[in-house]
Amino acid sequence: MINAKILHIDENHNLLIEGLELLGYQNVLAYNTPLTKLLLKLKQYEGIVIRSRFPINKEFIDAAVQLKFIARVGAGLENIDVSYAEKKGINLITAPEGNRNA
Repeated sequence: MINAKILHIDENHNLLIEGLELLGYQNVLAYNTPLTKLLLKLKQYEGIVIRSRFPINKEFIDAAVQLKFIARVGAGLENIDVSYAEKKGINLITAPEGNRNA
């Protein structure tokens, strides 16, 4: 069992949360938590799931010392400092087809 924590900053589909739980991840929902409070707790998460609530910049990435991935529910990475995240060895995941109708 993985037993790693994933922080969900923006709302997303329950299937994602259920699938991650089946894989052994602990999901923490922080849809309304202010950025100032999140920055204090980021060190405990290995994954972040976000849409575009706020930027994932150098300060955010440096506070998330265990971060292994950032998953963006959407196509672009415009709110993430991609080069800095890659420099820190953080995997970036997007869902480019996420808003498309089936």
